[in-house]
Amino acid sequence: EIFRRVDSLQLHAPFDQKERDLAEKRSKCHDTGRKEEKLATRLRQFLNVLVGVSVGLAAVAVRVGCQMLGNWRQKVLLSLLAGRDGWNLQFGEVLLIAMAMTGGFAMLATVAVVLVPASTGSGIPGVLAFLNGCDLRAALRGQVLLAKMFG
Repeated sequence: EIFRRVDSLQLHAPFDQKERDLAEKRSKCHDTGRKEEKLATRLRQFLNVLVGVSVGLAAVAVRVGCQMLGNWRQKVLLSLLAGRDGWNLQFGEVLLIAMAMTGGFAMLATVAVVLVPASTGSGIPGVLAFLNGCDLRAALRGQVLLAKMFG
């Protein structure tokens, strides 16, 4: 069939030439064709900006969280080295505690990835695929985002 009916808004990647030609032919038959195309384009642009802002905010939250965690770890280790709070530990013991803390954080990240396998990877290809119109509902669930944040 030469003509293809498009009854709903197309919210995927920008229109290619074939889709533009079909939309133009349809708009000649239906007066609302151009309005739908403009609305779909504006909606896609808004969603792209919304995704970009939310990814940026998530990156800032992860960075601040990592800094807070690192500062807490440093404060605890320096406190142990100084012998405060009644702890009288040698350097080797504090070093073992530091390694145990690092291992604990690594174990937390491993458990997050094992429990939610979809959270592996950086997520950049997934965001690009989403912006290009792929349906990635499974990759954008709350569980996956939490596992990525802790992993």
